[in-house]
Amino acid sequence: MTVRQRKAPPVTTETRRLIRSRRAALDNGERDEYLRVNRLCRAAIRRDCVSHYTGRVKIQITVTQETSFIVLHSRNMTITKRELHTSDDSVNVSITRLLLYPERDQVYLSVNESLQLGQNYTLSFEFNYTLREALEGFYLSHYTAANGSKRYLATTQFEPNAARAAFPCFDEPQLKATFQLAMVRHESHTALFNTPRRSTADLDFYLGAGIKQDDFFETVRMSTYLVAFIVSDYAHISDTTDGSE
Repeated sequence: MTVRQRKAPPVTTETRRLIRSRRAALDNGERDEYLRVNRLCRAAIRRDCVSHYTGRVKIQITVTQETSFIVLHSRNMTITKRELHTSDDSVNVSITRLLLYPERDQVYLSVNESLQLGQNYTLSFEFNYTLREALEGFYLSHYTAANGSKRYLATTQFEPNAARAAFPCFDEPQLKATFQLAMVRHESHTALFNTPRRSTADLDFYLGAGIKQDDFFETVRMSTYLVAFIVSDYAHISDTTDGSE
């Protein structure tokens, strides 16, 4: 699979001290006193069949207590862009600092004004990393075809807490959300998700010959570790029962 990967320098800076000052909001499951994952986590993923992974994620959140910081999870990836705005796009909120705490897989965002009680916000990230044969997160795997050639695929294993290794998220089982996925792939591959495919678009003009984007229906409300997707050249069959594929 061949996909153009957007190049951008890292914007993150590693630190520990400031995040540790917020541990009470993290260690005892109280994070949702400040923020609640409201409705939807959208991920758009672009990758080639060797190692490169580029994605965007949008997380809709509701503020349940005024706060000037957000802490969520991310593991072994480079965040190249981050934005925060009200869900109606009427107000952009400046993110003054983005700090990493790798030992706890945490990303700390400090904003220049308090997030308002009851307000809905959309938190967006662009990110990239290299797929590894690691059996967790979104990882690279392979099999040997009948002709002896090595064939690659990329798939997921998020349980118990490896969704954070695929995209930035609130990766705690009690913080449930609904999820939508858009996957960019080569036409020789198939993408599968928790839900049926809603549509497929040609991206030849933007990304080169044979590149497709699959958009999938929104999931039910669930924990991050239940999210699953795969890009492969596997043959597959499907059926419909009571109107569901």
